[in-house]
Amino acid sequence: MIGPLATAIKSAYDAAGGATLRAANTGGLWFTQAPQAVSEPYTVFLWVGSAIDDQMGGATARIERCEIQFSVFSRAEDGGSEAADIATKLMSWFDESSLTVTGHSHIRNERNGTSGVLSVDDVYMIVINYTIWVSWS
Repeated sequence: MIGPLATAIKSAYDAAGGATLRAANTGGLWFTQAPQAVSEPYTVFLWVGSAIDDQMGGATARIERCEIQFSVFSRAEDGGSEAADIATKLMSWFDESSLTVTGHSHIRNERNGTSGVLSVDDVYMIVINYTIWVSWS
């Protein structure tokens, strides 16, 4: 499930619906870790874990609850305003995203937590947690 979901998130970001976010998030969206050469602002998303919520007739007919975490990073000397703007755009985009997950059917995304602006060594970060439900078909 990790690979197909990561691909679906990146594809949705690259599609027309992610244009406003891409314009602000100039360093891109990366799975697990951004390359060293990438400059802020950028966003990284991580696979936190998953669990089977519902068994409906065996392993090929189930609903899986997947936990994803987005982390927005910025170095702008603005007290975290750039990171907050990107986080707002990310939530607006992802709350309404319909994902195409190969071999599965996307049910919905649910935002279930957002951090305040965190700061370490002149880097501002905001963390946004989502639960994504998919069915196996």
